[in-house]
Amino acid sequence: MIVFLFLFFFHMIFWILFEQAGGSLNILTDRYVNLHGMEASQLQALNPLYIILLAPVFSWIWVKLGKSNREPRTPMKFFYGLIQLAIGYFVIVWGIRSVIGTADQGTLIPLIFLLGMYLFHTTGELSLSPVGLSVVTKLAPAKVVGFVMGAWFLSIAFAHKIAGELGKLIAAPGEDTSSATALKAFADVYLMWGVYVVLAAAVLLLLLTPFLKKWMHGVN
Repeated sequence: MIVFLFLFFFHMIFWILFEQAGGSLNILTDRYVNLHGMEASQLQALNPLYIILLAPVFSWIWVKLGKSNREPRTPMKFFYGLIQLAIGYFVIVWGIRSVIGTADQGTLIPLIFLLGMYLFHTTGELSLSPVGLSVVTKLAPAKVVGFVMGAWFLSIAFAHKIAGELGKLIAAPGEDTSSATALKAFADVYLMWGVYVVLAAAVLLLLLTPFLKKWMHGVN
């Protein structure tokens, strides 16, 4: 159960940043990404599309590694999920900063940066989310599996609440706010929280992994 509490925390950190997809990232997409005639809401289909394409690949990888006793333990899969989330935010920050200098002249962020970001976010999700659901049922005492699983979903509930507060750190552009100023706000928040904070959490998890493996008593 101690391991559960640690995984609960890192699971929450992941979803805080992942769930910007339906909030601040969608606003960024609508206002500042070159959509080539598409609607910003249509880009919300990228994550499920990537999942459909990549879930079988991840399933095959874990089975393949498991047969050779090289499959990473759950804490390491969480670590990989956080790293990929940070890479995704690094990609979109790169895209934002590439156009800040000319944003006021109407230059938009190339769509490729958004596609890359969502790709890494999805691979991060596939490394962490289904793995977490599986391991919780194994870590929980038999008599309270349902209760512990319900508690696990509280990590997502807390993450959604914090994600909303994080989105507020990006000031909504007013009529007199330049595109460059607005984009800088997006880049600063994503770099700090999406890259630095997530990487710090990943490093902390990596340091804790030997202890978590021991406390899991063989559960994987």
